Amino acid sequence: MRPEVAEAWAWLARHRGAGTLGGLSRHVALSERRLTALFRAETGLSPKQAARLMRFQHAKAP
Repeated sequence: MRPEVAEAWAWLARHRGAGTLGGLSRHVALSERRLTALFRAETGLSPKQAARLMRFQHAKAP
């Protein structure tokens, strides 16, 4: 996995899926479009989809 994508995933996990795509893309120093393309190629999900799943997982946790 590319380091930028791994860091984006870690950032999303640290923020429990909250935050903006703009904030995430600035954090990993990629444009939103480039980050979305790389993220989807590496994970099969867009950053927004991954964030939604993380928020759901956090909400259903006891």
